Amino acid sequence: MRLHLDTDLGGDPDDVCALAMVLGWPGVEIVGVTTTGDPDGRRAGYAEHCLRLAGRPDIPVVAGAGTSTTGVPMGGLPDHARYWGVPVDPRPAPPEAAIDLLERSIDQGATIAAIGPFTNLARLHQARPGRLDGVPVVAMGGWLRPSAPACPPGARTWTGTRSATPAPPS
Repeated sequence: MRLHLDTDLGGDPDDVCALAMVLGWPGVEIVGVTTTGDPDGRRAGYAEHCLRLAGRPDIPVVAGAGTSTTGVPMGGLPDHARYWGVPVDPRPAPPEAAIDLLERSIDQGATIAAIGPFTNLARLHQARPGRLDGVPVVAMGGWLRPSAPACPPGARTWTGTRSATPAPPS
């Protein structure tokens, strides 16, 4: 199985654990990593650092969206020295680079594992409508809250437990 990881790695340990898991999973080939919530490329630098530690510097890593599609900045990073303890160079990239890497991964038959905000996927859909049609996407959501009023109807997210009949977005 080919896999593309779209992640907000760099703060909480969950994304690093997910990366380590898929690196060691028999039969999984990671063909690309894009980061989101990454206005300066720090998350991409962290992902690349982790891949180097795992002996996989060959996997392409590209910094993606730094802000949501509404322009709202996404979550920040914790104190670098406390959480990383070693120098890690940021890896900024042009805005379209993450979309290009996602598309290359799709062309290689990859499943997209989205484990951060889904902004890179939204930007791919906006830039190249229909490109995600038929592509297997596995999405993990660990922190959801009501979206900004600027988000279009149907693009809203909610916190809490979903009931069998969720309330419609307002």
